Amino acid sequence: LHYHSSSLNVLGLLEPQAHLDAAAQAAVAKANAQIGNGFDNRVFWDLRYRHFRERGSGIGSRGGNLLLKRQLLREQGVEAACSVLDVGCGDLEVIKDLAIVNYLGIDQSSETLEIAQLARPDWRFKLAPAADVPAAEMVICFEVLIHQETEEAYRALIDFLAQKTIGSLLVSGYAADHDSIQKNPMLFFYEPLQTSLRRTGHFRAIRRIGADTRVAVYRCDV
Repeated sequence: LHYHSSSLNVLGLLEPQAHLDAAAQAAVAKANAQIGNGFDNRVFWDLRYRHFRERGSGIGSRGGNLLLKRQLLREQGVEAACSVLDVGCGDLEVIKDLAIVNYLGIDQSSETLEIAQLARPDWRFKLAPAADVPAAEMVICFEVLIHQETEEAYRALIDFLAQKTIGSLLVSGYAADHDSIQKNPMLFFYEPLQTSLRRTGHFRAIRRIGADTRVAVYRCDV
């Protein structure tokens, strides 16, 4: 196969913008199966932010979803929090215009952290994993759990979020499994997020406060 950047879709899979004969279709399908089986989040996001910055963090932080999240963050008091830890901060499209004083964003993509630092030079950022970051009054983690490639990584991240929350956690994930997850190499489901959050034993209250496409958003108070 020979292809150019325009043939890579938003999932990092090959989607040539041309008519393909049966042999070419079979070759593309085989290549996409290999990409899916060997999918690596860090490689994917570094590639995306290096070569496709206009795609940003995806539909979860663009258009109506962006406005919904920004309004939700304001309603939940993120601007009044003494400290904010944003796990999987991405390119800051959702949060960069909010009046947050003590903000720390972490992300596994060095490329996206460069974009974030340019957007808010007054905020602090660290490359994940960042186990030594301090706990915060409010912790945010939007559309990160759904990309955890193993159940161990999924549970480790939930434990990390619980440990770093001294006030409230705003987190999104899947409330139930659905067929489209199986067709997307960068999405994973292990159990309903509310079940996972309860298992930590860290939160006195867990309530669903919104939804973004098929992703549920929960507020968890310690």
